[in-house]
Amino acid sequence: MDLFQGSKIAHGVFTPNGTVEIGEKAKGNSLTLKEAPELRHWIMHLNGQVGLGIIPINEDNTCSWGVIDIDDYSLDHKALLQKLKDENLNKFVCCRSKSNGAHLFIFFKSPVAAGNLQSYLRNVASLIGIAGTEIFPKQSKVLSNRGDVGNWLNMPYFGGTRTCIVIDYGTEIT
Repeated sequence: MDLFQGSKIAHGVFTPNGTVEIGEKAKGNSLTLKEAPELRHWIMHLNGQVGLGIIPINEDNTCSWGVIDIDDYSLDHKALLQKLKDENLNKFVCCRSKSNGAHLFIFFKSPVAAGNLQSYLRNVASLIGIAGTEIFPKQSKVLSNRGDVGNWLNMPYFGGTRTCIVIDYGTEIT
């Protein structure tokens, strides 16, 4: 919960409709709730009851984390991690998405401007051959006084799924 700091005024929920078939996008119902994410939401998420979505951009238009969202459901995660390593981009953490794509997370000790983070993520995506891939934060600014909250991302570890993937001496550990 501390690692995924973001909006304090809204979060998302995702309720899946059935199981996900290999190579297909997960289907379900998505809803943005205009209330702060709380520990109880994380507990329900980790228990596999209701998926939690966190909005990376906060009310002062900064982010503590960002994501490159790869919607290739037959993705070779190990090859992706090797490509990151080859480009000296070892600070990214790779997690399976709900549809078996990948979320490449990067975290910061101090918040960074959302617009700067977007530029960085676009450059990284281009460098590793996936230019045009969806990134989060989607917005460089949110106008909270107008009711804007930003777009949310489904969090990893829903009910023990969406695990992170690391390569240790050539062996995949999930």
